[in-house]
Amino acid sequence: MTVYTKFFTPSFQFYRLLADDISMPIPSCYYADVNASEKKVVILLEDVSPSVATDWKMGCTLNHAQEAITELATFHA
Repeated sequence: MTVYTKFFTPSFQFYRLLADDISMPIPSCYYADVNASEKKVVILLEDVSPSVATDWKMGCTLNHAQEAITELATFHA
């Protein structure tokens, strides 16, 4: 569980509203819920090991950026 923030709200909405209609590979969402009054968010996703999350403060490698752009291009095509 994490604090309800602007960062997690789009992720919650994506998995609750859009993920089933996406044709590109994304982690399966087993559970997503929000309690706005307590400002808590829960998003339980599939384990995609050995993949790792990029530290958004540090950025990603050029290779990872190119892979992401390629995937996004198929999503928007």
